[in-house]
Formats: sequence, structure tokens, C-alpha cells
Amino acid sequence: MNFFEPSRFPFLEPIIHGWRAARDEALALGDADLMPYPIGEFYRGGWKVCGLWSAPYPGQSAGDIAPLLERNRRRCPRTAAMCSEIPGNGLIGFSILEPDCEVLPHHHPDGSFIAHIGLVAPDGCGIEVGGETRQWSEGGCLVFHETSVHRAWNRG
Repeated sequence: MNFFEPSRFPFLEPIIHGWRAARDEALALGDADLMPYPIGEFYRGGWKVCGLWSAPYPGQSAGDIAPLLERNRRRCPRTAAMCSEIPGNGLIGFSILEPDCEVLPHHHPDGSFIAHIGLVAPDGCGIEVGGETRQWSEGGCLVFHETSVHRAWNRG
């Protein structure tokens, strides 16, 4: 099994049901609120993110990233509130794959479950996990374990 039913993760219910509010906050973000995904070897093209919770990426310290994450949560209070009860608050934020972007196949050997909720899903956006392909849909939730090889794209 490559994808898991979101109902197995009841703590996702608030954000699944409130996806439109999250979309509205994401669409209100400006270029200054977004940054290129910091691990460049993972992708080709334009991939921008706005983190709400995250461990530091390579080259960052917790002190460097904490003020940015706090600012982003203040800019997106409804999304932050919906996500605040997710156990561990691992890596939570907005992810934008620009047209012609491809996240290259990769996996995380010591990984965890990942949930992606489509907020804006143009035609040509998809994800493959363990050889199984799904298309993004607005409000749709896809859950997988990141130990599986996965990749994503926006061919729009």
C-alpha cells in the first residue's frame, strides 16, 4: 500500500474540512513570504515554500528559523490553528510547485507519514509514491509514508 486513507489520522480532520480557509491564506501570501525550497538537489524548476512548523534545514539553526516560522503562523492564523494539534508538528507549511517544476524521486529512510492537501490544483499536477500515481485535487488529501520513493510535478 503506497497511499493511506486520511481517516486513519483523525487529527487531520480540521485541516481537511478547513482547506478553503488554508487556501485563502495561502493565496494572500506575497513573494516576500515564500522562499525557494532549501534543498536544491531535490527538484528542478521553481518550488517555493512557506513554513509554519519545521526543523532547521541544512545551513540553518533553530534560532535562524524560529522567528520566520512564528511570523508565518501569525500571517496564516486559521491554518496555524487547524494544524496546531497535529502530533509533533513536524514539517507543516505551504508548498508551491510552479509550472514545469519536478520534485525528483527521493525517500527518507527514517521518515514519517506525510499528508498533502491540495489547495490549488491545476491540470498536470501529480505525485507518484512507490510507483502509484495520483493527481492532485482541490481539497483532496493524500497520505503516504516518506520511506517510499516519491516524486511530484506540475506540468501545467
